[in-house]
Amino acid sequence: YEKAKDKDADLVICDYAVEIQDTGKTVCPDIGKNYEGKPKEAFMKDLLKGKVSGFSWNKLYRRDLIERHKLVFPLRDELENIEDQYFSFRCLLYANTAAFVTKPLYHYRVHLSSIVQKYQAGLFEDGLALYEANLDCLTKHGELPALKEALHVFIVNHGCISILNECKSRNKNPSIEKYKNIRSICACPEFRGKIPAVDMSAFDSKKKLLLMLIRLRLMPAVYGFSAIYQKMIEHRMKK
Repeated sequence: YEKAKDKDADLVICDYAVEIQDTGKTVCPDIGKNYEGKPKEAFMKDLLKGKVSGFSWNKLYRRDLIERHKLVFPLRDELENIEDQYFSFRCLLYANTAAFVTKPLYHYRVHLSSIVQKYQAGLFEDGLALYEANLDCLTKHGELPALKEALHVFIVNHGCISILNECKSRNKNPSIEKYKNIRSICACPEFRGKIPAVDMSAFDSKKKLLLMLIRLRLMPAVYGFSAIYQKMIEHRMKK
């Protein structure tokens, strides 16, 4: 609140600590240090690219900003998995000034199973709906040219995450159902069509390999590699 008053900011974002209870590990992303003093567009681009999270609980919003632009969270059955990012992105878009607090004022305690292993049904469809909503929003407000590349990275990255989601250990669907869902994701024009257009430097080596297999339409290899990739993620988090 003091930062909001000092900077006359419409939006203030603070650092936070994530404590993974199963391992005792605590992670503190340096959000404030990385973005303080930079234009808000830098944060918006990295939000779309998945470099920062769109949580609503580490942000303070000017009430007038929300009321003036009629900003609301989508209903749970509309964007079940990513409603926070929908709201935060629009607040950033409309905010005249965004400020940052370089202290972890929020302590987030999570269980390993809730962030790594939990299967999210309909995850890809929710992300696709968010992509289309953001595309429409940015087009209407003339902001698409500045954020088009980041928006493309969002849908490509989201497609990869959704494929890995199908391979989570908590997904009890039969293998044939997982394979069918992965094929459906890979066949989506909005996802597949953006792969050749994005800068591959936005992705690590494992995602680059996954995207190459998708472009080559090697679906059995996509499924097999994704299963191995997801097991690696879960094993690393347990450590």
